[in-house]
Amino acid sequence: MAAGANRDFNAIHHNTEHAQSTGAPEMYANVMLLQGMWERTIREYIGTAGVLHAIRGFRMKSFNTAGDTVTVRGQVERKWIDDSADAAHRHRLDLRLWSENRHGVSVGPGLAVVSLPP
Repeated sequence: MAAGANRDFNAIHHNTEHAQSTGAPEMYANVMLLQGMWERTIREYIGTAGVLHAIRGFRMKSFNTAGDTVTVRGQVERKWIDDSADAAHRHRLDLRLWSENRHGVSVGPGLAVVSLPP
């Protein structure tokens, strides 16, 4: 459903037989769904007034197939001040993120650069 909602009609995301014919074990989640999961995790931490400046290192390592439970995990890697930014967005965090399914890490690890609300 998520793939169709963002107009990704590639059959690998909604047709098991087609996905398996390409070497996948089952139809699988698309990038937009998984990136959305990362953003939701970030937003739950920084709130809607925080700013997401960048996501780096978002890499698919294995399939997140239909029926899998995918969990996004993270940790604060660094706190720093960006003197070149406006005062409201100087206080930055580097957040290390990754997604896990029953096979282990499936996406990432990656880095999100955020600023907290003043």
